[in-house]
Amino acid sequence: MKLGCGVMAWSSKLQLTLSTTEAEYVSGIPAGKEICWMQQLLKEVGYPAEAPSRLFIDNQSAISVANNSEHHR
Repeated sequence: MKLGCGVMAWSSKLQLTLSTTEAEYVSGIPAGKEICWMQQLLKEVGYPAEAPSRLFIDNQSAISVANNSEHHR
């Protein structure tokens, strides 16, 4: 996670998944939680978000799964 030009958080973990799509999709969940936490922290110290944060995922299959409501509620 970057804030301005600086890195605020970074993580790397081994995933035992069956596909790159699953690995990318599963890793997006904690990244999204981290973004929400950081937005709340910044809001509490007086720096509310001026625009939505972006979560970049470079796997087209994972993006398709996330955008297709048949795969989740």
